[in-house]
Amino acid sequence: MDDAFATLLAKRNIEAQALQTHLPEVYARWRGLFDDHHPESFLAQIRFEINATRRRLQGLATPQPLPGPVAEGDTGVLPL
Repeated sequence: MDDAFATLLAKRNIEAQALQTHLPEVYARWRGLFDDHHPESFLAQIRFEINATRRRLQGLATPQPLPGPVAEGDTGVLPL
């Protein structure tokens, strides 16, 4: 893995290995853009995808907890 590409992703809080493993189509497209463009141009092209991709990766890495059992007599409605 290229250090410059991985470093740039790490600065944006995206782990390159996780991106390659969980979203290989995004990794391949981003890698191609990075190889063909200056880093600033690359960032300008993917600027609006970075946050969404980071959230997708975090969602894959940290499963959401299941709701716990409901206590007997609990209606789930809060009193006014």
